[in-house]
Amino acid sequence: MPIAQARVAGIINHLIFFMEQQSNTGMTYKTKIIIMALLLGAVILVGAVLNMGGSRELQTPPTIPSLSLEPVSEEEEAQESGTLALSLGPEAVFQMGSEGRVDVVFDTEGRHITVIEVSLTYDPREIEVVSIDSTRSPFDLEVLSAQDALAEKGKVHIVRGKIGQAGEEKGYNGKGVLASLIVKPKKQGIVMLGIDSKASAFVPVNVAKKNYFRDINGITIEVR
Repeated sequence: MPIAQARVAGIINHLIFFMEQQSNTGMTYKTKIIIMALLLGAVILVGAVLNMGGSRELQTPPTIPSLSLEPVSEEEEAQESGTLALSLGPEAVFQMGSEGRVDVVFDTEGRHITVIEVSLTYDPREIEVVSIDSTRSPFDLEVLSAQDALAEKGKVHIVRGKIGQAGEEKGYNGKGVLASLIVKPKKQGIVMLGIDSKASAFVPVNVAKKNYFRDINGITIEVR
């Protein structure tokens, strides 16, 4: 591994360790996300500088990512954009007592995002959230562990981030699956899963402030 990449990998490991340690403190989710966004930007910048040094060793021209740090107006910071929704997996109808999948899907609608925070609600008497699967998520950094995400009955709190490599576009822009919930119904009929719009937000690139989704949709599940 080139020296520059090894150094960046070390920084990322320290960042992940730091966030895991903070999960055991009284730090609020809002504070964690703001810190996360700022640290992501710092990692990208350090990666670019180290990449320049590593490039000299190979006597090849350095690749420096575009870092636009222009100030953002209050109107732009407060702008609502993007969509967030729950979507059924391959099972159109769930079977009583059997596990099924519900995807948390999003669309950034043209904005580059570094962190997404989603708070889901459900009735624990009607359905059980068994686990969270994030293997398909383009946001590869787990800010809040799966154990902490399921710590409160009736709620699921997912927070994930995206670290861009040197030379890549910062954050993530596009559609995707943030995470999948593996659930098991406890009753027949109609079961609902919702999204708390006031507790679900995202942090755009170069903005240390939460932005909220313009369109949010929960889901109803038919259980037989």
